[in-house]
Amino acid sequence: MKVLTTFIWALILIVCAGILLYLALDPNRETWDRILKGCIGFIMLWKAYDKIEKSTY
Repeated sequence: MKVLTTFIWALILIVCAGILLYLALDPNRETWDRILKGCIGFIMLWKAYDKIEKSTY
């Protein structure tokens, strides 16, 4: 059950990071907004990867 919960949280993080990275690539937004969303998106992806990696051991 714990592994399933971890994968669900990781999936939510990956989806949110994907949305943020998509918004970061939008040329109509301000530069600082795009940089901020890109950084947060990458951090979320890293956290999701970390959760999955820890749950497999």
